[in-house]
Amino acid sequence: MVIGWTGSSTSQTYLEMFAPVLRELVARGDVELRVISNRKPELAGVPHVWRRWSALTETRDLRDLDVGIMPMPNDSWSRGKCAFKALQYMAMGIPAVCSDVGMNREVIRHGENGFLAGTPEEWLKYIGILIDDPVACARLGRHARKTVEERYSMRRSAALFADTVRQTVQGKRASCCL
Repeated sequence: MVIGWTGSSTSQTYLEMFAPVLRELVARGDVELRVISNRKPELAGVPHVWRRWSALTETRDLRDLDVGIMPMPNDSWSRGKCAFKALQYMAMGIPAVCSDVGMNREVIRHGENGFLAGTPEEWLKYIGILIDDPVACARLGRHARKTVEERYSMRRSAALFADTVRQTVQGKRASCCL
């Protein structure tokens, strides 16, 4: 099972702070940790595969993941971040396990299209479920993909934009005739 993280060096410190949990996961023996980033991570005692991030290989590198993770501390900076990393995984049909923080709470429907974790024990439990139950892993991945298609896709965004333009134009027509 390939557990993966993708991101830039600016958020890689969140992954590096998560090393104790990662160490336990990899110790299971049936887990490979893969990191996709512009800087090699500093994960002392955590065996991992590092792939240098590239726009040319990003899709292929993500496709190789079985589970995507997004650990973050519960602080004001993290609460203000978007759930982009989770959406990337989900768009690829990869179930995500994310910190129970900020926009992750809006995107992830816990147990339906991914998992939200707040403690090391929860991280190990939810990733363990996905490792031990390939059927559940595939189901969450399908639901994750469906969530992105229905709520966050380019098609959905275009429809929302078109509705906004129509409402604006109709509002102007109505106000000009008063």
